[in-house]
Amino acid sequence: MNIHEIAEEYREKLVSYRRYLHQNPELSFEEVHTAAWVREHLKELGIPMVEGVRGNSTVGVLKGQQPGPVLLFRADIDALPITEENDLEFRSKVPGIMHACGHDAHTTVLMCMADFLSKHPELVKGTVKFVFQQGEEQTPGGAKLVVEDGILDDVDYVFSWHCAPEIEVGTVVAAGGPRSASFDNFEIYIEGKGGHASTQSHAIDVTSTGALVVTALNQLIPWTVEPLDSTTLIITHMNTGQHELYNVIPDKMVIEGNVRCLNNETAERIIKRIQEVSEQICAAKNCKCRFVRLPGYPALINDEALTDRLSDALKRNGIHAITTPPYMIGEDFAYYLLKKPGTYFNVGSYNPEKSETACLLHNPNFCLDESVMVYAMETLLVTYLEMV
Repeated sequence: MNIHEIAEEYREKLVSYRRYLHQNPELSFEEVHTAAWVREHLKELGIPMVEGVRGNSTVGVLKGQQPGPVLLFRADIDALPITEENDLEFRSKVPGIMHACGHDAHTTVLMCMADFLSKHPELVKGTVKFVFQQGEEQTPGGAKLVVEDGILDDVDYVFSWHCAPEIEVGTVVAAGGPRSASFDNFEIYIEGKGGHASTQSHAIDVTSTGALVVTALNQLIPWTVEPLDSTTLIITHMNTGQHELYNVIPDKMVIEGNVRCLNNETAERIIKRIQEVSEQICAAKNCKCRFVRLPGYPALINDEALTDRLSDALKRNGIHAITTPPYMIGEDFAYYLLKKPGTYFNVGSYNPEKSETACLLHNPNFCLDESVMVYAMETLLVTYLEMV
């Protein structure tokens, strides 16, 4: 079986599907029409769908006549609140919303994979679950709801992919271990006692207290985290709610920040220390402190042995598979990988001959080379055939 020829036969359908979805993007947890499109196509293919899945996520289930594992393949379906600036015939028709992260391509590839397997029942061993998932771009993440709905309970392995504009078309990143970071946002509310600048001894100064907190947090990583355990902590906002009130001492301050880790245990430890340090400094300065954690996603960690096996399978099928350092961005497929072993691939979407494809994700000029979908379909088909 020539995997490349099979994927190439789907090129026209891949482009057609993707361009339709690109023109009709929907925001996270609002993907009503996208979900309807998915369900209509699965129905046409004769693929049954799981009932009771929350929101706009859809799970198609294809069962074979031969024994085999239960494999889950996932695509995210949501878009971003971005106004597209590309001058394309298939640019977004929806003001202020754009598929600027390639989820239109992810959805398309999974649908074409479902199409192929539904037409080749002799290849279907065990069970294949096709998950078209809502809300990857917005916490708490559609993945969390899919897991809570029990979709993974009988699954053996999970797989997904993402287009990668920093990687050339024709290259697939298949790397074990951590691949994307956990992230958490946090807020620190400091309360003191306001006053007039002429009588500052009667006030409790939140400004200097906040400055001490920020200084301490900026020194926290080297004293809390192992040198090779990648972690970032950044303060992104400080506000007392005052402006041009030069002689007024404020009584409140809020500090906001973000922390990212490639190790989930480290993430828990650093969040705990941020809270402890903030509360201790505020107490020493006679200020009240309230710490609020706004959870993001856990770190995404590929199964190392499985991913090495799939990398070898890709190479045997003529696909250029490489490893790269992990990313510090967040990805909610991490919830699937906390539950079951699996692999998350990054598939190159940059074409050096098309400068517009160099634009990175979440950008109004993001524009992938559509050949990425052919290589992604090859990657998923090789993965499937290797696992059964």
